[in-house]
Amino acid sequence: MAPAPGHTDLESNALYVSDSPVQEYVEWALHGTLPLALFPTVLHEATHHWCMSGSVGRALAQLALEAQEDWAKAPYFPVFVDDFVQTQWDTVQQVNALLEPLLEGMAMFAQFDVYPGPSPVLSGAMEMIARLFAPQGSADPVDLVDALRRRLIDYRCSNDAWRQKSGMLARPLNCQNGGYFIGYLAVKSLWHRARKVSPRLRDGDLFLLYLRNLIFDDASFVERLLNTAATDDLSPQAADELVRHVNARLKLLAADDLDARVAEMEEALLQRNDLEDNWDCIYLDKPQVDGVNERLRQRLLSLLPTLKDVGSINTTNMTREARREAIFAYGQTFDPAALGFDEADPAQLQRMGRICGLLAHRPLVRLRVDAIDFKIDANGMCEIYVAGVHSVSIEALAGRPAGSCGSASLALYYLPEERELALICVDKEGTLFAHFGHSVPAERQTMLTAVMRSTILGQQRRDTLSEWLRMQADLEDEPPASRARFAARIESFYLDRALAFVGDDHLDACHHALRTNGLWQFLEEDGQNINAYACLGLVQSWTSNEDVARQMLLHQGMDIDKMIALFRRVQATRGLPLIHETAYTVFI
Repeated sequence: MAPAPGHTDLESNALYVSDSPVQEYVEWALHGTLPLALFPTVLHEATHHWCMSGSVGRALAQLALEAQEDWAKAPYFPVFVDDFVQTQWDTVQQVNALLEPLLEGMAMFAQFDVYPGPSPVLSGAMEMIARLFAPQGSADPVDLVDALRRRLIDYRCSNDAWRQKSGMLARPLNCQNGGYFIGYLAVKSLWHRARKVSPRLRDGDLFLLYLRNLIFDDASFVERLLNTAATDDLSPQAADELVRHVNARLKLLAADDLDARVAEMEEALLQRNDLEDNWDCIYLDKPQVDGVNERLRQRLLSLLPTLKDVGSINTTNMTREARREAIFAYGQTFDPAALGFDEADPAQLQRMGRICGLLAHRPLVRLRVDAIDFKIDANGMCEIYVAGVHSVSIEALAGRPAGSCGSASLALYYLPEERELALICVDKEGTLFAHFGHSVPAERQTMLTAVMRSTILGQQRRDTLSEWLRMQADLEDEPPASRARFAARIESFYLDRALAFVGDDHLDACHHALRTNGLWQFLEEDGQNINAYACLGLVQSWTSNEDVARQMLLHQGMDIDKMIALFRRVQATRGLPLIHETAYTVFI
């Protein structure tokens, strides 16, 4: 079965990974694992979610939500957009455009290349996949990693994997439509360079973890982002500064102290199982990180002028579980009057609630959401209908009388902290049912239910506001030209990374040949040659055994020696690295 298409919503950080019938994913939730057919799609989209769960993704979401809410409350909405609101929105969109090829490149790298190696730590994306596709009854971490390795091998030996990587290698080398190939080639080039400086980073999963922390937990980038969004005009100079900042961070992958930094990160993860407090952001000290987080917090507090600043608690060096318990206990000591909620304007309170709810939702992994119809039967069962056809029945929560019916939303979640699947069905009146599993405490179930319901029901409103803001931006005289210039700047930035190993004498010719259909022209416009190159790359992700690669190509009716000779000949004449000279291993 071919994997389902997927996508990720950057504001809520929610995924959509399956077109399967509703009754199937209800069964997945009840059994706690996903079907293997979804493995590549979930791996790809989970990498997006994991990257955007960092401080950069959270700041972008907060700025986007603030812009939507500020515009929606304006007296001339939707006719007029304030310059500050428009600049804030444009900044978010341009930064998303800047990061999109890197996000796609990292997701493709996870899908086609990452294989957990000797490092004792596991990236967040791989840990999520290991749990979601765990063998039944397996809970031991070592067993989970071994099972994950087998899942990766099985997928990369499949026709689906060969077809998907071959298709990606024949995509244009540009940043349009996601920038998949240019982003993937940029990430591969960064990896090849980084592992020369730090042998630890030959472990592709460790490299992915380090790269994610370097870019997507970069508090200094968030600070620059906040400064840019605070102006009334997104100047070309400000946009260029954002590109230069990301470029400077990526250059740290070739720094002399890279191996020592990677070792420090591994040690921090082994000691505490996360990177907060001790290791918030590479090359930045904790006061700087705390200062940026405080700026974001103050922006939220400013939404409610009556809200009292009650300080905070010190959770330094706590485990994730202890931190969560401490925060909950801290919150229990306050009442609405002490916080100032009782004096807040209801409209302001709703705006703040929508933003805070979305930000609280971002660490959760929503895998699927569907519009359904329901009816409560005489036995208290919630009967689910899709397109008028009965799909499944689940016990409803108390409070809905028999005969109640209407439209609702049904969603499937993965909870990273509890490492469990969850199922929830909500409508405008409340929650019809929620299945969280035994490991989720009752008070956390209450909080999760509120956050999920608010996010699900608010999706249409957010989509509408986003679309209107995009249309407003297109009506302006200057920004379209500015955005076109910035798009060209982004493409130049990624070309420099993607073609970093091409000599100056071949650079223009390489770019010209690759920009239309990737490696298609390089490999004699022959699909079999592209397939052979993709197959070799997939095999070498998990083994360096030449006999395995030979047998894999032979199974597809291809001669490995003939293919290697072709790749070396193209490399010599075109200047694009395709094959390592010392082994039958490909470069891309």
